[in-house]
Amino acid sequence: MHETRLLTALVIGVILGCVTATARPEDFTPTGLHVGTKLDPHVSKFATFTLDGTNPLATLAMESKSRKTLTVHSISSLVSNNTFRVETFNVTTTGRLSSFQVQGGQRWQSIRLLNVDQGSVTFTAVRLRASFQSLPSSDLPGYFESDDSELNAIWKLGTRAVQAVCLAPKEQPASWLVDKDGVVVESQRPAVSHLTTELKNYALGFDAQVVRGGLLWGVGWPIVARLGGGILLLLTGSMPASSFLNHDYTALPRNTIDVGFGRVLPNGTTITNQHRFSLPLSVDENTEYRFRTTYRANGDLSVAINSMPVLNVSVASYSAAPESLMGGFGFGAWQDCRARYRNVVATDLLNGTVLYANNLTSTSTSESDAILAEYGVQPNPAGVCPDGAKRDRMMWLRDLYHTVRIVSASTQRWEVLGSTLEAQIQTQLPSGEIALAFPIGYEAGLKVGLRAFGCVGVYHYVRGSGDVAHLRSNWGLWKRTVEYFVAQINGTDGLVHLPNGPFRGGGHGGAASSCITVLVLDKATELAEAAEDAAAAEKRRNTSVELRTTIQSKLWNDERAFFSTQTITTTSPPPGTDCVSSRI
Repeated sequence: MHETRLLTALVIGVILGCVTATARPEDFTPTGLHVGTKLDPHVSKFATFTLDGTNPLATLAMESKSRKTLTVHSISSLVSNNTFRVETFNVTTTGRLSSFQVQGGQRWQSIRLLNVDQGSVTFTAVRLRASFQSLPSSDLPGYFESDDSELNAIWKLGTRAVQAVCLAPKEQPASWLVDKDGVVVESQRPAVSHLTTELKNYALGFDAQVVRGGLLWGVGWPIVARLGGGILLLLTGSMPASSFLNHDYTALPRNTIDVGFGRVLPNGTTITNQHRFSLPLSVDENTEYRFRTTYRANGDLSVAINSMPVLNVSVASYSAAPESLMGGFGFGAWQDCRARYRNVVATDLLNGTVLYANNLTSTSTSESDAILAEYGVQPNPAGVCPDGAKRDRMMWLRDLYHTVRIVSASTQRWEVLGSTLEAQIQTQLPSGEIALAFPIGYEAGLKVGLRAFGCVGVYHYVRGSGDVAHLRSNWGLWKRTVEYFVAQINGTDGLVHLPNGPFRGGGHGGAASSCITVLVLDKATELAEAAEDAAAAEKRRNTSVELRTTIQSKLWNDERAFFSTQTITTTSPPPGTDCVSSRI
């Protein structure tokens, strides 16, 4: 659920709707409303409503991937509102309030009044302006109807969901603002400059001002964040009397910097291994300060503000530190915070050479576009299918495998799926690996490889769309990805040992990694035939047969009747049992 809190004070929670690319983006309005003291899905028809001390919480049934708009009819005092998408509204006047960021994909939204003992707020409308285009299920190429009304309703809901998953170019808006005074960032983890990911032993200088709450920046970050992310530096400012009512001063005290590792924003406790340092000065809102952060490949980290030292530590000595201490830098803002950055310079700590310089200011569209593209926060440059409507700025290759098959039966957005696969294959490393996850705001071609699971997805794409031209033009790259899998077959036990395992573990010789490789080999055989590469097709077919035989002789658990995640002494499975056809 998406929640919004108001500083007369409210909290709202939102869901993503679904869309295709031929209809005009629409406003989504609530289909139901409940006002009370707790969340309640038993809603009535939407109407003008008031939140006060007796009924501080509204539950709204919504469907959209969008920016939220609230229309305030009347208020009796200042109020506040906050969302899962990291926004709090300070309601000081009547009229329309709009979100800074796009909301995520959620079915329900809530609005909570925070200062329940000080006033009330009345809303005449709550709307979500969709960032993508939508068609009713009856207008889609795919169709389903049965004599079961519940199944029909599920199908219609699914078609809306899959429309939200596939976005035409620029349907996902930029998440930074750029102007002549710098960049404005709100409620976002550090966005990393792709020009800095190979830096080490550098001093990072920048000017920053707290617009609201505090600052958030990071060093040692890759483009595709590790599960632990990079090193986060979270500064909480002086927090004046006008600060939001929901700020937790125990978790994030005034005038402090927290150093830790992490990548999510719900609250300060989600930073792993948090270390706190007091500031030598008061960092006030709307006042610019000069920051200097030094970072060495061995993990030595220091921070100074206006030349006054704040901290000097070795993060390598911290427990739960990132595996790699090399990576780029980026800028963000914590939950409910808003910050401005400019005049960024990185210099070599050894010889003072300027390694990077960008004022982050703009007086033209081209300058703004270049900054947004460098930091991966631009509107999606090409059509893309992210991992559902929730992860709205990230494409996940494994989940694309499911999306391809669903799209083929519903929206048939082949042009968007094709550009998604094109962007993914451009991330390929010489080993054959392609990016498991890739932020949609960067240009295609950045080398950020992880594990490779794209062949099954491209198989279903070519099979459904008939786009053999895409396959043939990229066959050399997809073929290399298949060869990466084959290279992971262990010469001793004949099973597949993936370096980091498949999605749910079992990477060393178990059914999860070995059986998914059989599936890849089977699909790669058909792809090779479609690409008119007979030699590759025969080679992959033979490898698949050999691997299947090994799996059946070493992984079948006769007692439990399934293929095991580890090698066991066993009998062969019943005739016709196959680790792929039996869904492993």
